[in-house]
Amino acid sequence: MVFDLGGGLVLKRQEVESREEQLRLRIRELPDDLKQLYYRQAKSRIKDPDTYAVLNYLGVAGLHHFYVGRWSRGFVNISIFTLGLLLVGIGLVKLELIYMAIGAIALAAVLLAELPALFNSQLVIQDHNNGIMEQLLDDLDPQEQAPDPYALLD
Repeated sequence: MVFDLGGGLVLKRQEVESREEQLRLRIRELPDDLKQLYYRQAKSRIKDPDTYAVLNYLGVAGLHHFYVGRWSRGFVNISIFTLGLLLVGIGLVKLELIYMAIGAIALAAVLLAELPALFNSQLVIQDHNNGIMEQLLDDLDPQEQAPDPYALLD
């Protein structure tokens, strides 16, 4: 089964690439008018893996989740990150080691949770974009909907 790394499971490159190839075949089969409409809509919705990686790298706080529309995950990351920074700050001001330790643990937890997404940003966004491509194709040509490749795994 393939989930984005935000879901806690590792993506399988071969499955993601195979899904993308199937989607590209569906795009090629579209009539020219639907193909043009597809590309116009896809242009504004497809996400850039480099932007995702930069947001993840520069803002471990979860900004990359907002970029791909995972608002709840982004708010959880920002909340834990902010709490960790506040606790470290309070610990430095009051010279209380316990605050600094808890804050550092919170910051480390966010960092460790986000490292796989950072190192696999190309694959994460490729999978995300596959979902967008599939939704656009299904919306344009509902008669030609691809079977759910994961239905047999449930």
